[in-house]
Amino acid sequence: MAFTWWKHLREDRLLSILAVRRGSELVAIAPLALRPRRFTRACPLPVLEFLGSGFVGSDYLDVIVRNGAETEACQP
Repeated sequence: MAFTWWKHLREDRLLSILAVRRGSELVAIAPLALRPRRFTRACPLPVLEFLGSGFVGSDYLDVIVRNGAETEACQP
């Protein structure tokens, strides 16, 4: 189901999933998409955006973090 959604609504974006791990344990995941640069004044650089941004839109765009690992997952 998710593949079908991505196949039809991705436009020219590339899937970019960011995973944060503590050893082998997955503590956070950021579902992102990379929109390539456009040769216009509005978007001269590539844009990394949450999956579901743009045409589809959603009220729940965010990083998914394991309970208790919020601070750790947000460290640079």
